Amino acid sequence: MFAFGAHFAVYIAKFGLENILLCSSTSMREWIHKIGEPHRLMRIKFPTANLPEFRLEPDANDPRVVVLHYYSTRSAFFEPLVEGLCYQMAQNYFSCKLDMQVLVSEQIDALHHCSWLVRGLEPLELCHSPAVLPSNAASQPNLSREDVPLKCPFSAKLDEMKQSRTSPAVPPCAPPRNDGVGISAHHLQKIFPFHLTIDRNLVIIQAGQKLESMFRDQFQLPLIGQPIQQVFEISPEGYTWSWHQLLSIEGQIIALICPKTDPLLRLSGEFMVQEPLPENGGFYSQSTITFLIRPDIYRIEEMKALKLNFNDFPPHSFQRDIIVAGETLKSEIDYASRMAHMSRELAQQSHFVK
Repeated sequence: MFAFGAHFAVYIAKFGLENILLCSSTSMREWIHKIGEPHRLMRIKFPTANLPEFRLEPDANDPRVVVLHYYSTRSAFFEPLVEGLCYQMAQNYFSCKLDMQVLVSEQIDALHHCSWLVRGLEPLELCHSPAVLPSNAASQPNLSREDVPLKCPFSAKLDEMKQSRTSPAVPPCAPPRNDGVGISAHHLQKIFPFHLTIDRNLVIIQAGQKLESMFRDQFQLPLIGQPIQQVFEISPEGYTWSWHQLLSIEGQIIALICPKTDPLLRLSGEFMVQEPLPENGGFYSQSTITFLIRPDIYRIEEMKALKLNFNDFPPHSFQRDIIVAGETLKSEIDYASRMAHMSRELAQQSHFVK
């Protein structure tokens, strides 16, 4: 099963899914944190499929190490498959020498649980050259539970339930006020990695983390402190860069196009106007407009051209699922075409034999 898992990494790449693998992560650490993402996408197409689940947690003693938990109803039979897949992915795509040591392998009622201590996840550049599995990869020493402290992923919830049962009743009080929770500029940059904020003079005063890094490192163009009309064109045509014009179209879908970038960068979405809050009432004290925008791309080729990967999109974005669905459909069509061609060849050879 270890060899089957290693071969599976090569198999899915051979049948057209390599693009999804290469665009999903830029390091082995990112990939293993999203190891369960393919199963999440499979559940959309096959809702009744019996698929395993993965949980990941940092090691308590070493932040460079993670503990990978595997839950399945198929006993311990597929444990080596997981190891083989991880080893092959690490070597073929991320030039990492992975070290997986079994911590726990146990049966809990109908559910089998296995956990590994995983080392060798240092983020390296992608390496597409063929790699050979280590000769000793299949024989990994086991550790006991006492060697590395483990934490059940559901322990926090259990503690919360116990606390709620034993804690004294809280006397009723007035309902909380719905004043909302403010979002700092730092959190906004992470939640909306492609957003832009301009002041009343149409000067860009803030940008999302990914958009700012693209202009700085990839396009080598200034962004913060620049008048937005010198960086972007606004679409649809007929709109102009003026404060009053923007106020009149708030809530409409717009596109920002940067003609200076190669390839052409097109961002689309909505924007919101933020008026000054009362004194001591919030984070901003001037009128601003924030564009909640994202790259207007829907194909793997467009992602590669802009040097983006799936982790660059915010978690609340639907673009990852659309791109993966499109690439999966393309692979299925290519596979069906290949099978049809092989079927015709077999029919011709059978005719000659007869």
